[in-house]
Amino acid sequence: FRVQGSALRPDSVVFASSDRLSRCLWNLVDNAFKAGEQVQDITENRVTVTLETSVNRLDITLTDSGPGFDPETAWMIENWFGASAKAPSGYGLSFCQEVIAQAGGHMSVQNSFGGVVLLSLPVKSSEEQ
Repeated sequence: FRVQGSALRPDSVVFASSDRLSRCLWNLVDNAFKAGEQVQDITENRVTVTLETSVNRLDITLTDSGPGFDPETAWMIENWFGASAKAPSGYGLSFCQEVIAQAGGHMSVQNSFGGVVLLSLPVKSSEEQ
């Protein structure tokens, strides 16, 4: 999965399946919009995706305007036990956790005026394996 950013080398990549990482990100954005539908005023349904790069990291933050994560879901994400673990809200979050972990990254969730998903992925030179 090729990555470009001002702080990155031109040959920077995240070693993850493009298909699986794309499905993970799509799932997170879809979940965020669905969570925002739970607010009283549907016109306030907002999803923000922020990308930040450093020399060796790609950080992706997804924020929604929904009610946030219930404590059980947050705990399951923070204490993920592997591919057999299932988040209470379905397969999507555990799938994303698996994809990010296989790429050497970390996924966490927070509540801050809605739900926040933080993804941190290592970025390497395309020559590194």
